[in-house]
Order: sequence, then structure tokens, then C-alpha cells
Amino acid sequence: MLRYTMIFLLVAMAAAALGVGGVAGAVIEFAGILFVVFLILFTSAVVIGSIRAPASWPAQLTRSRGKYFPHIRASQSEERAGARSE
Repeated sequence: MLRYTMIFLLVAMAAAALGVGGVAGAVIEFAGILFVVFLILFTSAVVIGSIRAPASWPAQLTRSRGKYFPHIRASQSEERAGARSE
């Protein structure tokens, strides 16, 4: 959404440079609306994410490492097997 805001701002600058003031004004207003919508969505995502995310999520990820990262589980089992054989 922020990308579209920047595109509309560039279109507005090009329209203003070409002397089409009415189009430039309309595009600037639309870009402003998109920017406000982006800010609202971003702020709500940050607030909801901080409320819903558990504080210990890194610890949970490391406990279930093998589920999400099978290559780490394989290397750990190889290390354990090497330690047992020595």
C-alpha cells in the first residue's frame, strides 16, 4: 500500500510538471488517503501483534526447532551420535 502511495505521488508530480493541476490535486488527495489507510493498518498490526504474541516465542521456537527447521534436527542428531560413539 505504501508503494502505491509513492506511485501516486510520482504521478501527481509528473502531472503538475506537465501543467495538469486538476489531475495532480486529485492524485495527491488519493495518495494522502492511501497513506492514512496504511498508517492505520500498520499501527493496528503492531498493536494486535504485541497483544497476541507470547513473550516467550523465541524459546518456543528453539524447543520446536526440529519441526520448523529439519536440517537443524539432523545436525543435532549427528552430533549426539558422534558423542556417543566416542
